[in-house]
Amino acid sequence: MAKLLRGCGLPELFWHNIPIWDPAESTKVVTALPFLLPHEVLATLFPKCPKEHLSKFYMDPAAGDHYTNVAQEVCSKLGLSLERTVIIGLHGDGVPYTKHSSLEMMSWNCLADPSGDRVPFTGLSKEFVCQCGCQGNTWDAILEVFAWSMKALTIGKYPVCDPLGMPLQEPQRRAQGNTPLGLQGLLLQCRGDWPFLKVLFNVPGWNNTEICWKCRANQETYHIAHSLAPWRAQRYAPGEFMSHLRHQGIQPSPLFRSPGFDLDMVVLDWLHVMDLGVSQDCLGNLFNDVLSLPGLPFTGKKQRLEWLWERIQAFYARAKPPSVLNHLTEEMFRQPNKKPKLKAKGGETRYLVPFAFELSRDLAANPGGPHWEAVLALFDRLHEIMLLMGENNYDCMKVEGLSKEFCIIYTGLETACANQGRAKCWAIKPKLHMMQELLEFTATRLGNPKLFWCYKDESFCGWWAKASKRRGGANTATATAERFLTRYRALNNSSAGL
Repeated sequence: MAKLLRGCGLPELFWHNIPIWDPAESTKVVTALPFLLPHEVLATLFPKCPKEHLSKFYMDPAAGDHYTNVAQEVCSKLGLSLERTVIIGLHGDGVPYTKHSSLEMMSWNCLADPSGDRVPFTGLSKEFVCQCGCQGNTWDAILEVFAWSMKALTIGKYPVCDPLGMPLQEPQRRAQGNTPLGLQGLLLQCRGDWPFLKVLFNVPGWNNTEICWKCRANQETYHIAHSLAPWRAQRYAPGEFMSHLRHQGIQPSPLFRSPGFDLDMVVLDWLHVMDLGVSQDCLGNLFNDVLSLPGLPFTGKKQRLEWLWERIQAFYARAKPPSVLNHLTEEMFRQPNKKPKLKAKGGETRYLVPFAFELSRDLAANPGGPHWEAVLALFDRLHEIMLLMGENNYDCMKVEGLSKEFCIIYTGLETACANQGRAKCWAIKPKLHMMQELLEFTATRLGNPKLFWCYKDESFCGWWAKASKRRGGANTATATAERFLTRYRALNNSSAGL
């Protein structure tokens, strides 16, 4: 989308009062925060968009893929035509901004072009997010603005009132009120890491009795992986989780006021569930086993670690993956009194899975034994799932079966290690349940997880966090967001673009 936005003259920032936290006074205050409104960005872009580029915005009803079918279903319910409706996905995440703070960023993209560029909505330093116990007051107000923009986009007309129902103040926006945008659109996806989803949607945390917003898995049942697991028969019906929140005195996010948007469209993400979760647990346990278990040619931890690193380097030289570790230390995958887990970036983890499959295959042959055979079976399933994600015709049913097998093997490893007095080794964590939700339910409905993972979003957030750093002056909530959005507008409104 960057080339299409280049020089198109992005709209002026929209300012709206938002409750934030004043860290200096330790109290909640109200301040005006700037936004780049999706309906205005698209309305500005479309009159200048060449017809040959419209495929970047509109899904093809004849495509027949999972997400297109879901979008077609929602459009039909709302009386919209899919081939003339822009389907949007929203992403939110926090990225390091300074040594002591992170920048919470929200952006969106057109789902017809999953790998296309992201467009920012707003940004806010985490220190300014409300901390008074009001259950996300700052985020609720921000999402109220986004939902308001989505309503305008769905109707296809510029709004006549602001998000609070008051008359618009700016003369230009007031004059545009109720005039056609020239297009229509829907929000049908929301992506992010677990902390972001938890704050925005009040989904359960890992330490809650219930840990999932899609089913009633709890601390006692989430680790059960087989076909008769209780949570499989305890799926939330449409609207049931919302009722569950209201019963607890929690109001659902204002984002659900966006036409057509529901909880099923809050998607789990491969990057956070697997490459920064389950896969890192598997790799950490594998490397820990290499250093700990008998039967390998070396007895000392230092020698085994050097042997492991040499094996990794040889794999890198042969496979030439785009993301690699530049060193390996014991502290990167095991620490005292903690469960093994590899500390690495998502891409570094993902490209180590084929290596882990090769290594576990060698270890299953020599020294061999039931444990290494189980480890090989585990990485065999994980490796095959990743290979299937790279195919054009994603086989959701095959992946669903592989996921079940993977999780059953993992639970077997946990039990065996516990019986051997290695309680922290191959221990199941809640993200194993999230893996099953992603691969056995979400991907079955929406298709290949590669189409809605957050790698592109993370790159966008990281780039803009660096580009919008302040060079002095007060670090206010308004200044941070305005600097970020103003620089984005300036780059796109110039002939150079991004």
